[in-house]
Amino acid sequence: MTLARLFAVSCSQSSRRPRRSVGVAYFGDATLVAYYATWRSPGSPRACAGYPPRMDSDGQKQETSPRKLTLSLLENAYDSLNDSLESADYAEAADEQARKWKLAIFLLVHALELLMKERLRREHHLLVFSSVDKRGHTVSMEVALGRLQAVGVAIEPADQASIRTAIGWRDRIAHYELDLSLDEASKVYAGLFEFAHSFHRSELGGDLHDHIREENWWKEAALMEVFREEFVSYNGMDVIKTWPAELLAAQDFLDVEIEHQKYPRLPYGVEIGWEEVAEKGPCHDCSARKGQLHVPGCDVEQCPRCQGQMISCPCKVTEKFADDEEQEVEEFDPTAD
Repeated sequence: MTLARLFAVSCSQSSRRPRRSVGVAYFGDATLVAYYATWRSPGSPRACAGYPPRMDSDGQKQETSPRKLTLSLLENAYDSLNDSLESADYAEAADEQARKWKLAIFLLVHALELLMKERLRREHHLLVFSSVDKRGHTVSMEVALGRLQAVGVAIEPADQASIRTAIGWRDRIAHYELDLSLDEASKVYAGLFEFAHSFHRSELGGDLHDHIREENWWKEAALMEVFREEFVSYNGMDVIKTWPAELLAAQDFLDVEIEHQKYPRLPYGVEIGWEEVAEKGPCHDCSARKGQLHVPGCDVEQCPRCQGQMISCPCKVTEKFADDEEQEVEEFDPTAD
């Protein structure tokens, strides 16, 4: 479907009620993925029929500047990565959403290609281009892989195999028929996402997690649980690969019951004496960021009743805040053996 056709469909579906419309179009050799997203409200966009031109207070037609979307190389990569995670989450949620694997794979390969090009650009900006003399075309992902290895970037054979498998899938999605094992797709996808995490940290600096949208954190955590490596970098700390899911789950336990009275749990950075420490980095024990709730049992969490250390204060907890079945535990003492 052409971009013009996508835009026409988008216009035909517009209404007076504000709504968000997102489209994806593929061009040429599918190395370019074009996104457009607009908030629809009366009078926007002007190209859609049924809306009058925008007028000023004197009743004169307003001149509007062209609308643009500008993304840097890394911003483009992060955008595709987040859209890929969203599509993969839909794909695994139900069999009828299996077609979402097409977009999930396509966008993940696109994000990886851009991350690899960013690393080449940092080595020398000319390495991004196919020809030094003709800078109109950037290198393919296969060429980028070879150039990265030529400048000393170590890429494990297993990761190279996964990348080449995904490149083949991407090309078939864009140009030909697709016959894909969903189990294999899920496995390769997780492997590629693990490579993206490690590559970003070692070659670009910083956690990839810092660029994942909050609505994708659970999908990210689920993928981390099947990483080959036992430890992952999360919130700037090395933690066991199952820990991100534990931290996210802890955010659902908002209260603790002490002596039959509920108290709101205190997020990291609110505790007495920890305000400045929280500004500098995550909790040293559970990796919670400032404003996040601690994982139950963290030695930094403060009791909301007495302001002492939660795991050692004398307050009697009568309901464990981490008990899924919400069964009352009479006179539960966290200091007892």
